[in-house]
Amino acid sequence: MIPRIEQKAELAPSNYLKALEWLRINNFNILYPERIVSSIYFDNDSLQSYYDTLEGNTPRRKIRIRSYGENPFYDFQKRLKIEIKLSKEFDRFKSQEDCIDFKYIFENGFYDSQYGLCFPSAKVSYIREYYIYKNWRVTIDRYIKYENPKDNLVYNEENYVLEIKTSINESSTEIKNFFEFPRSKFSKYERAIESFLS
Repeated sequence: MIPRIEQKAELAPSNYLKALEWLRINNFNILYPERIVSSIYFDNDSLQSYYDTLEGNTPRRKIRIRSYGENPFYDFQKRLKIEIKLSKEFDRFKSQEDCIDFKYIFENGFYDSQYGLCFPSAKVSYIREYYIYKNWRVTIDRYIKYENPKDNLVYNEENYVLEIKTSINESSTEIKNFFEFPRSKFSKYERAIESFLS
């Protein structure tokens, strides 16, 4: 797992064009064309990953399968990657495991060393834009939707999220001073589960 810096800012849709203009003025370029991103999150019966996120416990993990494009999970023959995001007190890490049999773990669960047997707990999808300047990557996620795999009900997130990602070797103080956006604790998985529980 490679450590990295991640900072997030919540954007009201009315501030979206202002954020794009700020990126343009500060010489950010489009890194990739925008695309639909979909993730299925896994958690145990106690929703321990959710509660660890909610309470800020460390170490904590998020387990998900991510894919791209329209309806990416309907083809159960695809072999996708499973991502594990590990948060420690001062560092964040992300790893991927190749050649996961999605159909098998969707039906039988995924065994995690921290949370035990985990099953699909939330599907999250959104449109993501990608920008870059020097070694700083910025993504903006719009039209975020949370789907409950138990009843297939869909909940819409009213805001967007801008995320800054860079190497752990970068100065977090410089990043904090450079970006004018107020930081926010924005967890899509946390908000998805909150939508289902409300």
